[in-house]
Amino acid sequence: MPLVLMILVGVFASVSATTITTKSDVYINVGVDNKAFSENIIFEQPAKSRLHCAALCEQQPCCVTFTFDQEVCRGHTMFVTSDPSSTPTPGARSFAREDREWLDTTCDNNDACAEPNAVCFTGLCKCSPGYYYSQCTQTCLSSCEPSKLTEPFQEYKGSVIYPTQILNTNNVTLEQCLQGCMDNTQCMSVDYNFGDKKCYQKGVTARTAEGPDKFRTGWGDYNHYQKSCAN
Repeated sequence: MPLVLMILVGVFASVSATTITTKSDVYINVGVDNKAFSENIIFEQPAKSRLHCAALCEQQPCCVTFTFDQEVCRGHTMFVTSDPSSTPTPGARSFAREDREWLDTTCDNNDACAEPNAVCFTGLCKCSPGYYYSQCTQTCLSSCEPSKLTEPFQEYKGSVIYPTQILNTNNVTLEQCLQGCMDNTQCMSVDYNFGDKKCYQKGVTARTAEGPDKFRTGWGDYNHYQKSCAN
């Protein structure tokens, strides 16, 4: 490797077991290894290393996660999870772009959140209830195609959409509740009660639900969760 190139790599990039740093981004291992994913792929091409794969992802504004399996690099517009649709692929490792923007940063008022459609909600910058967080543009969208709804969920503590549930389940964990929503293409958001472990799937958001008092706060053990958008 030429000396100049070695110096540039040393300055702009680094690789560890859990973190890859490129010139512009930091990618964190998501803990889902030895699996390949076919959903929301924006590119699939040969790569020489994890760092090379990260550089390919960095060139795509909407690349949120990449998976490298020693030969092939796949870029995704969504966060990958250990779901049944994954394919066992020995040696594959997945890395997600670290959030570097305003979402979930601490705030005292709405002006502290650097996004027009964001609010300061319980001390954290969030998309206004009913808006979708865009993983691609890192902005808040008023709408999202159903096929693009994805993780992570935005959390609104002490809040619910009333009533408008499409499916209720009892005695489930929060993780099971959110996964159930991910498995249901009609589910856009959920209310979860930590006290009695009840999950209420919603086919609407705080913006699309009907009624003058559709989004309610001050509901104690309840949290409201809304899907993000892969756009």
